[in-house]
Amino acid sequence: MKTKFNLTILIFVLIFTACSNKEINTNFKNRHVKSNYSFKNYKGDKLKLNVLLVADNQFNNIFQDPSIMRNNIADKLSNVSIRPPQLDIYSNELFKFALKKNNADKNYMIHLGDALNIACENEWITFTDTLTKANIDKNKFVMAPGNHDFYWFGTTAGFTESIKVQWGKSCSDVYPIKEEEKPTNKEYLSKRMTKGKFIKSYLQFLNLNLDINISDNIDENLSNRFIKRIYVKRFLKKEEDDYKSFILQLIEIPTKDNKVIKGIIIDTANYNKKPLNLFGLLSINDHENAGLTAGITQEQFNTIKTWIKDINQTDQNQQYIIFGHHPLNQFQPKIKEAMKKILKDKNALAYISAHTHLGYVEEENNETNITEINVGSITDYPNEIRTLESNDNDKLISKSILITPYDVNSIYCKAKYDYSASFPNYTSYELAGMGIDTAHKVHEKILDISIKTLLREFDNLNNSKYSNECIQIKIDAKDILEKKIKCNNLNISKKDRIKYNNLNILEEDTIKYDSKLCFNLNKKLRHNELEILKELIKCRKNNIKNDSNLNNYGVCQSLWSTKAEWINNNTK
Repeated sequence: MKTKFNLTILIFVLIFTACSNKEINTNFKNRHVKSNYSFKNYKGDKLKLNVLLVADNQFNNIFQDPSIMRNNIADKLSNVSIRPPQLDIYSNELFKFALKKNNADKNYMIHLGDALNIACENEWITFTDTLTKANIDKNKFVMAPGNHDFYWFGTTAGFTESIKVQWGKSCSDVYPIKEEEKPTNKEYLSKRMTKGKFIKSYLQFLNLNLDINISDNIDENLSNRFIKRIYVKRFLKKEEDDYKSFILQLIEIPTKDNKVIKGIIIDTANYNKKPLNLFGLLSINDHENAGLTAGITQEQFNTIKTWIKDINQTDQNQQYIIFGHHPLNQFQPKIKEAMKKILKDKNALAYISAHTHLGYVEEENNETNITEINVGSITDYPNEIRTLESNDNDKLISKSILITPYDVNSIYCKAKYDYSASFPNYTSYELAGMGIDTAHKVHEKILDISIKTLLREFDNLNNSKYSNECIQIKIDAKDILEKKIKCNNLNISKKDRIKYNNLNILEEDTIKYDSKLCFNLNKKLRHNELEILKELIKCRKNNIKNDSNLNNYGVCQSLWSTKAEWINNNTK
């Protein structure tokens, strides 16, 4: 029975990772890298303001339960299944830094989706709080839905109720939970960010007073905003709202001659049937996997065509750009051909997408007559954002901007704080092993690395700014790590001990490793460790109030850790 259960888990993991493997292409050679792309067919005037294009920050709930979706088998096949814990801790600071550096508060901003990772309410709160702290003007902001924003790990809407409950547990921030304090399944389910909830939360963030709880169909014209028209189709019937509902948005990018470039923000995570892992991978009964295949229902596509027809009838020379999360090569075959036909229209300037995390430019040529600009991830190496802007030579150009530690002018971003040359500091969760039951072990490693990271920051920087309470938390944290190290390090092979000799491995190779004893010890300490992690993060936030430059330390730790992960995954 146990063997059968383990095989089921293995199949599930391999399905998941097979889906995600194509999502993130780590081979730079396959990219058509073009830092600046000039729109030669553009006929209008220069832009009044720049447009910032951002995507795939994927804020992750760092306090989640151990999850079958996060183990080293999954990470080997898709290297963003687990990210360095420094990204989980600091990526919102990197995101805010990139926005401020590029004057997002004064310009227009288009987020191309995947702001979240697991699709949790608390991830959405982190995202919107970060936008607020970056002083984003909500009247100049628009977002395209991404598959990670409302599907579990970006792939599935949940095949069964039990899988949905597991998704809800991934969105929890307490683990392990005392039996008498365990939430009900209904409470777990409420922690998820489903498609309908995403649409509602997004419109609320924009301060749009649209009652989408009552109406299943909204078509509103707006004024004094970047968004000029918004169309929401809700399917309030049970479950359909989780995948069939969609949102379309029409924007106008003003030019200096008081004209505009039109933009249509499409929803590429909109499916006729619930997206699933196994059934989606094999296209059983018309199901899709949201990480592999874009979804645009016929109803949405008909609305897109109607909008383009309206644009052309109003002004036969009006140029426009289509924006969406998934790249064209992941569209369903029929929709892909129909979309390509639209993009060959003389007034269509480009399709701008995201999802790949690396970015590229497919230029218009005699064969395709289509330009696609793909925007890389701000969180994952090489940490890209793009712009639409004008300069002295080009009326409309898209520029690629890579965020690096050299952009950060701070004493807290000196090279001495770069630990990327020392593998264990960023990615030692790989030492948890490759078994299909390693989710708990990976979880332990991630907690350990997270606490060590904050303790290292505590020691590196000015201790005098920490309260006595925080100093005691630091002592408690070190005490827990000492208790665990005697068990955990004995489970590392002698070969790995030699390879990673800076792990302070115990030298007594003759000491017997008791896996059951260590597992029980780790589980007993896990709740305490999680609470200490929360308290350390709270101490850090309070300290930032006294020294705002601490943000820059987090920015550089994000950049160094994601580069270390990329190097580690591409030099094996």
